[in-house]
Parts: sequence; C-alpha cells; structure tokens
Amino acid sequence: NKNDLLAVLHIKEVSKDEQWYEEVEKRVEEINEWQKSLFWKILVQFIIAFTAALLVALLRGCFVNVHAQNTEETFKKTSEYFEKGMYDEAIVEFTKIIKDNPKLAKAYAGRGYVYLQKQNFDEAIADFTKAIQIKPDNYQLYLLRGLANFGKKQYDEAISDYTVVTKNQPTLAVVFYLRGNTYGLMEEYERAISDYTNAI
Repeated sequence: NKNDLLAVLHIKEVSKDEQWYEEVEKRVEEINEWQKSLFWKILVQFIIAFTAALLVALLRGCFVNVHAQNTEETFKKTSEYFEKGMYDEAIVEFTKIIKDNPKLAKAYAGRGYVYLQKQNFDEAIADFTKAIQIKPDNYQLYLLRGLANFGKKQYDEAISDYTVVTKNQPTLAVVFYLRGNTYGLMEEYERAISDYTNAI
C-alpha cells in the first residue's frame, strides 16, 4: 500500500543520508590528517629557526670559567662543525669537553641541541636533563627539553617543560606559542586558544 511504499522510500533516503554523512566524515578526516602533517612540517621549521639562536648563545657561553689551554681551539672547532652540519664531529668535541668538565651544564646543553638537530630525541632529553640537574634555574634548558619532548611526541612532558618557562618568564611569547601548538595537537583547543592569546 501507499504507506508501506512511503516507508520504504524513507528508509532508502535515510540510508543515502547516512552514506553521505559517512563520506563527508571520511573526507573531513583526510583533510584533518593533511592539515596535521602540514602543521607539523611548518612547526618543525619554526622550531629549527628559533632554537638556532639559542644554540649560538649556548656555544658562546659554553666555555665561561673553563680554564683549559685548548678551550678556545675546542670552541672554534665545535662551532665550525655545527655550522657545516657536521653534527657527529660536533658531538665528539662536546663529549671531550664534558669529560674534562663534567659539571659544565652548557656543554650538555650544546651536545643536547646537536642531538636535537639530528632528531635523536632520547639523547637530547638525557643531555638537557643532566644540564637542568646542574643548573635548575636556567629556564632556557627547560625550553630546549620541551622541544625534544615535543619532537618525540611526548606532549605531556613537553607541556610540563614549557609551563616551567611560562611561570618564570611570562613575557616570553614564543613559549606560549609552542605550548599552544602542543595543546592543539592534543585537541585541547580551549587551552591552545588561551596560549595563542597570551602569545599575541
């Protein structure tokens, strides 16, 4: 009868709607994955550019109060290796410095940054952690470890490190930006927006 026919047509229309919604959801998911991939690439480039300036400061301060005769020579050699992208050689030189000066936090930080450039995140985190143990009031080190944790996709740990910096250097906008990006990847959008607002 007519009512049965209408019911069948309704079921078919609903089925079409469900298929359409499923297709839309699939396309949205694909777009989201593409955006995340693009976002990651842009963010990595930003991090490399930003932290390069930090490394320059670390290298230039790395040999303060160190009175070995070959200090200046080792400094130049390490800097040259890094600038040429000879990261393994730079690590060797930093390791020599650490062997002679095991309490020199900036040497660990310098080697940690080279590991970060090589995307050896475990080694970078270990070196930054050692540097923090020696100099717990150097908040730059927490920022660097946060970047390494972010690179390893340990977002909770990265948030923790960034938060130490924001509490002690609340005017450093870039840290709010980095933490906001991390919250975004964790889909904690309200916190991300709050951090982006603080970064402006």
